[in-house]
Amino acid sequence: MFNNEGIVFSAAHSSQSAEKALIERILVEPFFRKDTTIHRKIALYPHANIKDKNLIISDVVSGLFEDGGMVETFRAFDYFLAISGKRGHFIHQFEVFILGMNIILKLKDIGHDLKDIFGFDDIDKIIYCWLIVATAHDLGYPLESLDDILDTISKLYGSIGFPQLEEKFKQLEIGNLIKGNADFESIFVDSAPGTPNTGKIEIGKLIHDEIIQSLYLLPGEEDKVKELQLRLLNKPSHAYASSVLLSKAIIESLLRGKSVDEVRQLWKFAAVKRAAAAIALHGLKSDDKPEKDYTYYIKKISFNKNPYAYLLFIIDNMQDWGRTLYIKKDKLWPEYILDSFQFISANDMLLDYHVVHDTWEEGIFEDVEKYLREKEEMLNMAIKPSFKLRIEIQLDFTTNLGRKFKPIKLSL
Repeated sequence: MFNNEGIVFSAAHSSQSAEKALIERILVEPFFRKDTTIHRKIALYPHANIKDKNLIISDVVSGLFEDGGMVETFRAFDYFLAISGKRGHFIHQFEVFILGMNIILKLKDIGHDLKDIFGFDDIDKIIYCWLIVATAHDLGYPLESLDDILDTISKLYGSIGFPQLEEKFKQLEIGNLIKGNADFESIFVDSAPGTPNTGKIEIGKLIHDEIIQSLYLLPGEEDKVKELQLRLLNKPSHAYASSVLLSKAIIESLLRGKSVDEVRQLWKFAAVKRAAAAIALHGLKSDDKPEKDYTYYIKKISFNKNPYAYLLFIIDNMQDWGRTLYIKKDKLWPEYILDSFQFISANDMLLDYHVVHDTWEEGIFEDVEKYLREKEEMLNMAIKPSFKLRIEIQLDFTTNLGRKFKPIKLSL
């Protein structure tokens, strides 16, 4: 296991006051009070520095679900992503989790039957499913970014006068491990040796079948899901890789001492299937270039069919404003910081973002406004609940010069 306690991996993108508001409701939910240590660490989160936030997240998430060491390993990989010029994802996943928890718990507080919405018979199971969805949705980035990491290491060796090592790492550019890799798609998970009814679970088929259950498809459109899977493999997609990694890790833990038939009856197996589809779908984007455009599939993501997929799609996009690295400021794009979070009435959620840039030179305001309008359009593409949840979401944006952008609005 890596010892990275002294390394900063990724930045937080919320102010302390916003973090306090986001965890306030979470702290009183019984699910988070079962383990006193975990409860105290969540309470400490808004007051911790960046390094300690990373450690708190690792301890909390690892303590709440059987991650097989994935969380701590991903925390270590986030360092390599950072030095390769990639955005940090470790804290981002936790920020997605706590924002989504506030929506789920608000639905509970205003009297909705969560079983009817989320499909499990108790709130703890619903929270568990959202936990694995939100805190594992970017686990595949190290696979997607492998060549970039190797390229960075190559250049670093070259910069200090080791041309042979520079060339050696350059030659290691093996192509993304996901791209066109049929073995990756067809990962099997065996049942434990010696258990009755020994069998195998094919992860690729599990994800395919659950995506079908998560999209609003018309008769004859099921073949489009296989086409989507192939595109995500060949793109390549960190989202699809994350889906496979999470599914494999949790199903392997469930199979210890149990047969495949027994595992298929467990509620956690149902949760993994819901999560696998949600994660595989979350990275879809609209784009002017046909090879990068997934608008058709975004418009098929359905709250009614898979609320976890819908929530991850909108919340990940709500927390994805050109995030900058903690160790390397991005001069081209402003930094977006969630400055405050509140319910301004019983059901109206307001997120106020502070948008910071050093110069705000000509054209940046216009570029940001265009970006926000495109983001609002994409957020409203997915299919909303067929019944009114009575939650209104508004995202406000104010620059460090005091100028405001038109807000983004979303009704659920």
